[in-house]
Amino acid sequence: MFKKLSTEEIKKENESNVQDLHNKLVIVSYLEPIELFFTGNSYFKEQAFLDLQDLKEARKENTVVKSAWRTRDLMLENIQEAEISEIHSLFDLKFAEAQRDNGFKTKSAFAKHEIKYMRGLYANYFGWFPILEQWIDYLEVIATKNTWGVEDNSNGYPETKAPIEIDNRINSSASKEEIINHFKVLLNSNNKKQQIIEADDLDCLLQANFIVFNLKAKKILTPLCSKWDIGYLVHSFYNTHISNGGATADKYTTFLIENFTQFQNDSHATIIKQWSKRPKKYALG
Repeated sequence: MFKKLSTEEIKKENESNVQDLHNKLVIVSYLEPIELFFTGNSYFKEQAFLDLQDLKEARKENTVVKSAWRTRDLMLENIQEAEISEIHSLFDLKFAEAQRDNGFKTKSAFAKHEIKYMRGLYANYFGWFPILEQWIDYLEVIATKNTWGVEDNSNGYPETKAPIEIDNRINSSASKEEIINHFKVLLNSNNKKQQIIEADDLDCLLQANFIVFNLKAKKILTPLCSKWDIGYLVHSFYNTHISNGGATADKYTTFLIENFTQFQNDSHATIIKQWSKRPKKYALG
């Protein structure tokens, strides 16, 4: 006989299911442009959006445990192995970004960092995404070599220096208070009296993406407002702080792509073309 769950236990299960789906979306975005499903990554994201809507509704009431059944069934559509050329291309793309944004000098140091990051946050998803394990296997080969292709036992750094941790988050000139004050408008209600995002989601958004906060795992959010309201809000923050040595535009367009479902299929160029235009019915001002 099944034990009846308490409201608190149901709430915990629903929170866990929301976080689980957010993590899967982050992994799909991280590994793109590699397709992880025979039905396509875009289809997975569409189904994940529907599952998130159901999960968030269930989380409001916490009378029943809701599962992400649409995306759960897509596990049967997993592609088991990527072409090695796709893995090569993904690494080149990620390493170029890391060189530009984080000052990495060697591929081995970057590979070690990514292995630690992926194993630390997403170890439970290797069975769900076979290509994720293939990616880690590839990184482990790179991690044992330096730029010249020979074994590197110095962790990718000169022996006189201790390895350092690289934080990929936005290094803004703004203080914690300025960041919170700018983005807390996301806690407002939209014209349907629905809260745009929840308080714990705002906390996670800021902590996962700005270096001044303690690190949290990233979630992908679906705010209940216009896509370009979010774009304009982020651009106005970028525009305010760029003159004081803030992060580049690419860093903020990446922020939009990696954190909000509405931007997942957009290029950096598409966002930059539109995000500075204040929407006519701007809901966050």
